[in-house]
Amino acid sequence: MGNLYNSIHSSKAEEAFYKEGERRVSIYSKYKFLKEFETFRNDTAICVSLQTPMGELTVYGTVIGICGNREETFITDLDKQLADFGRLAEATNFCISGDLNMTFSDNYYYTNEGRQKLNASFEKLNLVNLTADIPQNIDHIIITKSFIENRPATIQNWNLNKKLSDHIGIAVTL
Repeated sequence: MGNLYNSIHSSKAEEAFYKEGERRVSIYSKYKFLKEFETFRNDTAICVSLQTPMGELTVYGTVIGICGNREETFITDLDKQLADFGRLAEATNFCISGDLNMTFSDNYYYTNEGRQKLNASFEKLNLVNLTADIPQNIDHIIITKSFIENRPATIQNWNLNKKLSDHIGIAVTL
């Protein structure tokens, strides 16, 4: 990637099943970073504002529930991240990108409570989940509706056979 991209990473993962130096969340961007924001937990969530040609955009990278949505800590982590979303989305265009451990278009992997809380938060904050209709997908890109207004969004999927990871890959181009 060299000098073409700026990057920010979550703090080092401490659990034994991670390799030395592995991080749970990273944001890479060709756009200038303007400001880094504090999140409730810096090993599972990071946030930075970017100066894009379409205006300032605050990007929140996340893994909600590092051991899946069936673990006791999932709802606690979700509630704290929802508070982050509310605090950070108020003053700017906002994008959430990451592993939400939740499908929205099927019953592949979800909890009723988690799905309801996420959808309610997105609606309250005037966000649209661009990747909600992708089946068997737990990684999502959610963005302020007005930021993408009159801009077509193209969604690309890869790793559908899940050979590179146990997740499919997704990208949204505006």
